[in-house]
Amino acid sequence: MVNAIKGLFISCDVPMAQFIVNLNASMPASERFIVHMLDPTHMFVQPHVADMIRNQKNMINAYRGLFISCDVPMAQFILDLNASMPESERFIVRMLDPTHMYVLPYVEQMIKSKVEEFRKHNSYKPR
Repeated sequence: MVNAIKGLFISCDVPMAQFIVNLNASMPASERFIVHMLDPTHMFVQPHVADMIRNQKNMINAYRGLFISCDVPMAQFILDLNASMPESERFIVRMLDPTHMYVLPYVEQMIKSKVEEFRKHNSYKPR
C-alpha cells in the first residue's frame, strides 16, 4: 500500500524550526499542520501552511511535493523506478527512512499507475 500526502518540505535553521514546532503545538489537534518531523531543521507540513510562511522567505525554504508512506518492498520498488529513469526525470527529493520519502508533486499519478501495474503483474491468479 502506498499513501501519498500533498504538502511542503520545509528546510530552515534550528530556531525557526523550533518556532514552527511550538506554533504547531499551540494549535488545537484538528488544526496542527506538521505531518512529519524529519530532523531538527527539516519537516513536512500540510500545504495550507504556505500562506503562513510566505513572509519568512529569507528564513525558510519550502518546496511543494508529496510525502509517501509505504512498506519496505514497495519503497524499494519506487526507488528502483526512480533509478531507472534518466537523471533529469528522477523524482525522489529525499529518502527519509526505509518506508517514507519525499517526491516531486507531479509524479503521484505515475507512481500509482506503476504500482498498480506491478501488483497486477505479480498477483497470484488461481486457475
